[in-house]
Amino acid sequence: DFHVPAGGNRTTVYDGTGAHTSDLLTVQGGPLAGSRLDVNLNGTPTRVVDGGGVQTHNVVALQGTNALVLVPNTAGGPMGRVSTGGVDQGAVTRVGGGFHVPAGGNRTTVYDGTGAHT
Repeated sequence: DFHVPAGGNRTTVYDGTGAHTSDLLTVQGGPLAGSRLDVNLNGTPTRVVDGGGVQTHNVVALQGTNALVLVPNTAGGPMGRVSTGGVDQGAVTRVGGGFHVPAGGNRTTVYDGTGAHT
């Protein structure tokens, strides 16, 4: 694969034949700063990878938002919440199989494990 800087926090990835295969967005801020969000050609973030291309986190899109929860592949690893552009969006807590996100007015927004608002 070839990685070509594309401006901002985006890197374009090409395979050995020169075909565009995906983009990588460097996570800006938060507990996963510097990690790479792998975005497919449809514009959907699919996973988080380290510098060697090894998957470290799964991506769960939060319904009705521009936010993604980055869930570690290994227990106890850091979890993050970022925009689809890779910018940190603040706290998220894993509760059972779902996610709790702080909301305004002393409220918490609750999502299930698939990212559906419950």
